[in-house]
Amino acid sequence: MLLVAVVLTGTAAVAATLGLGGQLLLAALSLRARGDHRRRLAALRDLTTTAEANR
Repeated sequence: MLLVAVVLTGTAAVAATLGLGGQLLLAALSLRARGDHRRRLAALRDLTTTAEANR
């Protein structure tokens, strides 16, 4: 729980330092990272399903 608080506090400090443009950039990067992560998980799930079907 402490780690989450530290990460959130650090993110807020960086966003405050960067201003509105920086905050928008951080949000865009976060959304992109989430999308990439979601795609990797879906690809892994597809590989697992295919491997099980080929047994």
